[in-house]
Amino acid sequence: MRIRVPTAIELVIQGLLGAFLVLLVMDFLQALSATACSSPNRSPDCYPWGMTEGPMEGGSWGYSSKANYLIASGAAVLVLGIAALAPFFSRDRRSGLVALVSIPALGWIGFRWVTG
Repeated sequence: MRIRVPTAIELVIQGLLGAFLVLLVMDFLQALSATACSSPNRSPDCYPWGMTEGPMEGGSWGYSSKANYLIASGAAVLVLGIAALAPFFSRDRRSGLVALVSIPALGWIGFRWVTG
């Protein structure tokens, strides 16, 4: 298998995906040690676990458990990581660009399908 050097536009998109990926990884690591907001000993950086699954008042998202949140966050990190690395393994520029756009889009559709 041969590794290809991405084009400039692919590198820009990869940079954006990489920045978002760093934010998701930081959130995942923070969520590992966070407490639930419904807990009596909650910390200032609590997460809305233990509430109903789905959108809540104020635009935040509630997860029924910490495990659900960590699984969803880990899956998002995995999908974006695969998408960011896809141009290195694609055959040409066109397939690299298609992979950069379609992998996150299909991941988002898959998340909605599984959780919907």
